[in-house]
Amino acid sequence: MRDTATMRRVIEVLRRGRRFVLSGHVNVDSDSLGSQLALAELLKGLGKTAYLIDDSDIAPELRFLPGVEQVRPARALRGLAYDAAVTMDVPDPKRLGRMATLLQRDVPLINIDHHISNLRFGTINWVDPQAAAAGELIYRLFAAMRRPITPRAALCLYVAILTDTGSFRHSNTTPEVHHIAAELMEHGVRPAWVYERLYERRTLAQLRLLGEGVQAMRTTAGGRIAWVTITRAMLRRTGGRPSSEAIVDVPRSLDGVHAVFVMREQADGDAKVSLRSKGGLVDVNRVARSFGGGGHQAASGCLIPGPIRVAERRLLARLRAALQEQ
Repeated sequence: MRDTATMRRVIEVLRRGRRFVLSGHVNVDSDSLGSQLALAELLKGLGKTAYLIDDSDIAPELRFLPGVEQVRPARALRGLAYDAAVTMDVPDPKRLGRMATLLQRDVPLINIDHHISNLRFGTINWVDPQAAAAGELIYRLFAAMRRPITPRAALCLYVAILTDTGSFRHSNTTPEVHHIAAELMEHGVRPAWVYERLYERRTLAQLRLLGEGVQAMRTTAGGRIAWVTITRAMLRRTGGRPSSEAIVDVPRSLDGVHAVFVMREQADGDAKVSLRSKGGLVDVNRVARSFGGGGHQAASGCLIPGPIRVAERRLLARLRAALQEQ
């Protein structure tokens, strides 16, 4: 059931205020960034001012999104006057990076998200785990506020929803998602062009890293768990920029697999983990939360202290236990 009462509270704040800070999580992805850019378009149409501020660099494949040049680093928040802040696709304030300490405590904070693990840290928490993406919630704002969806906003919303549904392959792809995508196409979105910009501009180094990842893939628990560990040595050899999303689909495609993960060794030796469940057979959100992370039942992430092989063993033990709990 949709939480229309909370959405109305969000709309009230957006109509009353004049200046807004929009932000997302560190390592900002297409849902978080696309949602920010689309909401900025909505606010612009209302004659309001939106400041897009993220403690994150923009990945090269997302720099085609209209309005991305407006995004400023976290330090731009210092001394800035605004009426409310809006975070998108952020389940935990720690995921805001430096923004978590820079946001003013006496200013309303609107938390718009779709993660089941969301900590409800805002003044207003509009959290809908049934939504396919934060972008779906921003789309609902356009409809509820009867604002026209500009071609720029349509593109940003489409990218947000496309990526968080795995190009409409994952179980969160509902009939409503397809209806929204069709409407966004009517506002000028060209799916083939978007797909090419997002997925068909990889570098040779990235493909070499992907190849090493495939070679390093392993399985356990009778093939029900599959994983890839990307070490710093692999990154040095290939020169590739790590992308868990590109790599995690490889073990996930294995027949009979229930849970998969990609583990990336960080510069400090800790392990950054992306977890996926196939067919909802394992609640990877619970697994991720046991390490201080979280996300969705079928897609989550966490950070595990190194060394990398110790982190790997700890995660495998937790996944084996989760399989036994089925």
